[in-house]
Amino acid sequence: AGETVGQPGAVLERLADFNEARQRMRSKLMQALIYPSLLTTVAILVVVILLTAVVPKVAAQFVHLKHALPLTTRTLLAISHFLSSYGPWILLIAAAVGGAFSYWLKQEGNRHRFHRQLIRMRFTALLICAIDSARYLRALSILNVSGVPLLQGMTLSAEGVANQEIRQRLSDAAESVRQGNGISQSLEKTQIFPPMMLYMVASGEKSGQLGELMQRATDNQEIQLQNRIAMTLAIFEPALIVVMAAIVLFIVVAVMQPILQLNSLMN
Repeated sequence: AGETVGQPGAVLERLADFNEARQRMRSKLMQALIYPSLLTTVAILVVVILLTAVVPKVAAQFVHLKHALPLTTRTLLAISHFLSSYGPWILLIAAAVGGAFSYWLKQEGNRHRFHRQLIRMRFTALLICAIDSARYLRALSILNVSGVPLLQGMTLSAEGVANQEIRQRLSDAAESVRQGNGISQSLEKTQIFPPMMLYMVASGEKSGQLGELMQRATDNQEIQLQNRIAMTLAIFEPALIVVMAAIVLFIVVAVMQPILQLNSLMN
């Protein structure tokens, strides 16, 4: 694009700023995910070790008792027996399913279908649309400020979007602009941009400051995305601790109840 408009230096400088901003955002996200990822991994390992190694040995001490075991203990023994007997098979099945899914994605058209489903599910659609819409508008603003024709900039910016369904919708939006429709109106039909971004694009279109307002809309979108991720992680960490505490409490109660009953019988 820089070669096309005769300004490769200016475009490359903006591209460097764009890549640095993306790298900073990715670094913040990775740093925020390190602690909950480690916490989740350790929690799962601890529970699996308790259920497969510790609980069977403790429960074996109560097998000779003729007295019926409490419901919590029987439930815990059933879970422990299931993991000990079928745990390796579950891992093999999960690996086979993952391999089959990876092979399925490589077939023609399947990745596009999968990406279409991702933006239809509410849980994943919000995050994917927020990331790709910000990436698209930032690239388009760089090209627009650098003097690249709008239609060419929309086509080039769409190529940088990861989701194939969103990429197709953005290509349709470029075709709609080619036919004479407004930019904000065409982008609104894609159903991936939040109202505030569309409003700022429409304002830039009317005021002749499209590139500048798209840049500002992208900055606002990325700030909201970072805040949303931080809030999700802030809720996830204490929730995981509470869940793990409840699981450990259940294991302790299930192990201690037969011991207390045995003491009562001996007394």
